[in-house]
Amino acid sequence: MLDELEPLMTTWGAYAFVVVLGLLWGSFANVCIYRWPPSEEFPRGRSVVAPGSHCFACKTPIKWYDNVPLLSWLWLRGQCRACKAPFSGRYLIVEALTGVLFGVAWFVTVETHVVRESLDLALVRFAVYAAFSFVMVVISFIDLDHKLILDKITLPSIVVFYGLGAYLVVASWDRLPPALSVPLAALAAAAFALAIGAPVLRVRGPYFVILSFGVAELVKFVVIAVEAAAGNASRLILRTPEIDAIFYAMLALAAAATALAWGARVTRLGQGLRAIREDEVAAETLGVPAARYKLAALALSAAIPGAVGGTMAMRATYFEPLQAFDPMVSFTMIATAVIGGSDDVRGPVLGALLLVLLSELLWAGAPQLYMVVLGVLVVVFVLYLPDGLCGRLPAARAPRA
Repeated sequence: MLDELEPLMTTWGAYAFVVVLGLLWGSFANVCIYRWPPSEEFPRGRSVVAPGSHCFACKTPIKWYDNVPLLSWLWLRGQCRACKAPFSGRYLIVEALTGVLFGVAWFVTVETHVVRESLDLALVRFAVYAAFSFVMVVISFIDLDHKLILDKITLPSIVVFYGLGAYLVVASWDRLPPALSVPLAALAAAAFALAIGAPVLRVRGPYFVILSFGVAELVKFVVIAVEAAAGNASRLILRTPEIDAIFYAMLALAAAATALAWGARVTRLGQGLRAIREDEVAAETLGVPAARYKLAALALSAAIPGAVGGTMAMRATYFEPLQAFDPMVSFTMIATAVIGGSDDVRGPVLGALLLVLLSELLWAGAPQLYMVVLGVLVVVFVLYLPDGLCGRLPAARAPRA
């Protein structure tokens, strides 16, 4: 049955169906954006089921034919049919953005499937990407209004640092020893973060998500073009270090990342970043150099993925751009922080342990199920357990002197 559908994956009809599906989910995203954030009247937020959609001004329930994504807003010219009160143009933007992101997710899925995946795994991957896009749209607009969500949760471009680190190590394999190429990969990733940080960090919310995705895809296709011009579709790495050496290198990088996370909490930089997270305008009023601190945080958060990418390239002994710049790399890193809790040093460690356990149990025998479980976990933790696993531990929430 699935094999019969494969020729239809790249047709305009398939893309139209996916975009319409995204528009429908975008309509539901508008409900979530408005009702989920807590308020004084509703400390735990409002139900997304009841009451039904209604006009804020006259409280008239909205009929189903006035609730069709995009079309109803345009047909009614952004007004309530009953009282002519204006509806925000954001409803139109959220629906259109979700539809476009679903279309992009389908494009990435089709491209990846043609290269190396079975059709059933490709469809599962699309479901994960689509769910991730939906969550990013919801939390980005909530963040835009209420500043409840950390920007690092909406950092899908982290894969670009991982891929650049891998590419630098592979490209310099016959010229530089790993002891030099891996630190250079970290420095190159940090330098690239500084270069793109000024324009990228100027935007927030959904624009930040779109720009981050765009940067990652741009770099991926630049690397593909450079490799194609050099006559390389992929690269094979020979005479790599022993697996024990790679393990200890990764352990050292994990320790370095944990030390950086701890240092960010006790230093002036960490205190400034927490103030920016709570209220960037107020922090700047008190003298916190928000732009400089955010740029420094981006560079520090790029260095470790760059080194990890270079080390993992030696572990794989094979480099292929679509694999090195796979969006699943970003998704896995974000899942680690979201599940463990990103506001505590122990959070990413707990998240990583849980994901390693899941991958050992499911990845080898049922990779599709692993991706579904991972996507569901991220959605559940973002929406219902925003503090992660550490937030459920009394000691993690205890005030510090």
